[in-house]
Amino acid sequence: MKDLVKERFILSQKISISFDWEKVVTPVIDFLLNNKEKYNVDIERIALMGMSLGGYLAARAAAFEHRLSACILYNGVYDGKESLESSFPPPLLKSIKDGMNRS
Repeated sequence: MKDLVKERFILSQKISISFDWEKVVTPVIDFLLNNKEKYNVDIERIALMGMSLGGYLAARAAAFEHRLSACILYNGVYDGKESLESSFPPPLLKSIKDGMNRS
């Protein structure tokens, strides 16, 4: 529910979500490192966690951000087509595939 509310807010504000999430995570880590005493940050133990689409974005950010010590991908979407198809009832999926094979 919380994600749906956030999505509706983002859409209503015409805010787009960028795929290059490392450009978002890197400034956050810069902030943490610049304020490590204030927030008691252990710079050897900075982790990033992403859920659903955030799992994909977290993985991408971790590929570029070397200061992360851990990255947790919770239900990351690795194959958008498979993820979408797995939510369809089998008869609907068959109808879609049959329709695609006609063209």
